[in-house]
Amino acid sequence: MIEPRDLLAFSSVMMGEDKTVNNEEAIHLRVAASSAYYSAYHTVKSRNLDLEDIPPGAKKEGVHATLINRLRVTARSRQLDEAASRLLKRISEDLQQAKEIRNHADYKLNKHFPKGLAMQAIRKAERIAEAASEL
Repeated sequence: MIEPRDLLAFSSVMMGEDKTVNNEEAIHLRVAASSAYYSAYHTVKSRNLDLEDIPPGAKKEGVHATLINRLRVTARSRQLDEAASRLLKRISEDLQQAKEIRNHADYKLNKHFPKGLAMQAIRKAERIAEAASEL
């Protein structure tokens, strides 16, 4: 488990300042998972996809959840062929799972964050980048 001060010390180390970092490996794993998610998010966002709007009256959500939900709604659209629909559905599912891993990495500092989760986030981001290139 890590403390918020560990993240700050790690940030200083990354900027070239000399500080002692506790739990450096745990921080590396969390930063890797978080960066992988943001890579996936920005990859999808940068595609400027013509996504369906969220239905009126739907719960207001943040920009990340909104993008994932718009991918889901568009995947169910009758205007897409089956292959494109499956691809968008897979991207939305992978992005949601990567977001959940990122939330664990960023917000649950008092809980163990295994290397397997960081690797899973990276694999999801790679799959999303590959799938997005097919759109």
